[in-house]
Amino acid sequence: MANMKFFINCCLVFIVLVAAIDIFWSISLEDILLEHEENPIAAYVIEVGNSITASGVAFLCGVKVVSTFLVVVIGRIIYRRNPKVGAMAVAGVAAFQLWLLYYLYFG
Repeated sequence: MANMKFFINCCLVFIVLVAAIDIFWSISLEDILLEHEENPIAAYVIEVGNSITASGVAFLCGVKVVSTFLVVVIGRIIYRRNPKVGAMAVAGVAAFQLWLLYYLYFG
């Protein structure tokens, strides 16, 4: 059980680190992000942010921070209630984050 808890914690840390890298690139590419954003949901959030704030990218980054926080909290709650299901859910999100990291640098 201790090994599983360590695995879950490592996955959650990895999820947060990749989210931080994604936010870094969003901020770094703020001037051209809307024109080159391939995710239609992110492009929509930027457009909504542009209509209600000075920077749609800042709004997108806020949404990314809140959603990452919710993923970590919900992942831990699921793990506490059902460790097997929680481990699969957190590992699935970590696998997606691994793909995202690869895509950010090589895609």
